[in-house]
Amino acid sequence: MLSFTACNIECVRHEAYTVHAWIPVRPSLQNGAYLKERAAVKERLGLTFDAILDYSASIPLLREAGLPTAEAVFNRGYCQR
Repeated sequence: MLSFTACNIECVRHEAYTVHAWIPVRPSLQNGAYLKERAAVKERLGLTFDAILDYSASIPLLREAGLPTAEAVFNRGYCQR
């Protein structure tokens, strides 16, 4: 199974693939785990502002799903340093 992380890194590096790769995952924007992973990818690529937004959006969704939020909260704070 191809992880979202590997897919999104390729999407950012190869702009020609962006449209094809992002369209199938749009419904996942209400998935806290997906947003947290996408934020991690953006953080690694140096897109810290976008990563902070994704981490912030993922926290209430993770909490609502009963999943741990500590990683997203920590990483959001780390991006803001």
